[in-house]
Amino acid sequence: MMMNNYTYTPRAYHNFVNKIVSNSEQVAPRGLRTSEMTNVQLVTRDLQDRVVTDQGRRMNLGFAVAEWVAMMVGIDDIDFFIPHIKSYDKYSSDGIKLDGAYGGRVVNLQNGSNQIMNCVGLLLEDPDTRQAIISIYNNHDAWNTNTKNKPCTLSIQFLVRNNKLDAYTMMRSNDIFRGLTYDWFVFTLIHEFISMQLDIELGTYHHWVGSLHLYQSDEPELEKMTRRRWPWTMSEMSETITYEEVKLLSTFMKDINNGKSFDDVDSYQFLISPICKEFFYIHCAMVLRHVDKLASYNAFKKMNDQTLRHVVLPFLRSAEVYPRSSH
Repeated sequence: MMMNNYTYTPRAYHNFVNKIVSNSEQVAPRGLRTSEMTNVQLVTRDLQDRVVTDQGRRMNLGFAVAEWVAMMVGIDDIDFFIPHIKSYDKYSSDGIKLDGAYGGRVVNLQNGSNQIMNCVGLLLEDPDTRQAIISIYNNHDAWNTNTKNKPCTLSIQFLVRNNKLDAYTMMRSNDIFRGLTYDWFVFTLIHEFISMQLDIELGTYHHWVGSLHLYQSDEPELEKMTRRRWPWTMSEMSETITYEEVKLLSTFMKDINNGKSFDDVDSYQFLISPICKEFFYIHCAMVLRHVDKLASYNAFKKMNDQTLRHVVLPFLRSAEVYPRSSH
């Protein structure tokens, strides 16, 4: 079977979805009618184009940031995600941890293993190595039927070739509407983070999917998309970012989840890199929009990245945090 190759650009998300759906076949795994294309490779050299900006899609950046931070520092607890998606506990068997969550697989807090920083170490020691791999899917996943969710991602490999860092993500399955938008955001951020730690230029991001699909139940959502292309992408990640700062960001996000005030905690100033600051403000604006509208608005005002502001704004307007007549 010939591989289906596409250059994927989240800023033109509606064009891409329509192209995939028009070339798909109908299948029904678990009895759910689905439009599917198999053996798909998505490629980009512009890793800052990672946010679906179509406001008809309404990408939840608060959840996207939480997913990236959780994967970076090893968080599996439902409480970290619930402020962004109230129904996320449906993916938990014990009401505490998320079944199939990536955080604890990538960074194991019990034994101290950290696959992200291990990749950094391997590439620093031997830039030509083929062993810099984050492994997510495991043997237990293959045969375990007593679970509410299995990982869709198999692995991510990093290769330094031609003095650039390339990344290769392998997916067994990817929901084009609900999963791809967030996976692309998280994995390209990890790709960029590792490049910053290596002080090497970003190369190409490859995203291979066995089954790229759209559930029939989500097809009406496609009609809500505006089909307008946003002219900008995210700002580049600063070289000042460190792994310790990402851990600090996760602590501050938990503080907000646990009711600590956004305006009264001076320690937030210790976030140095622009992207960690932006992510903290996104988290605050999104979490607090229903409980402290003024704090949510103040967090939004501190955001500088115009693409991220554009995507967060509709959520605040829906919660009547931000005046509809304001810009």
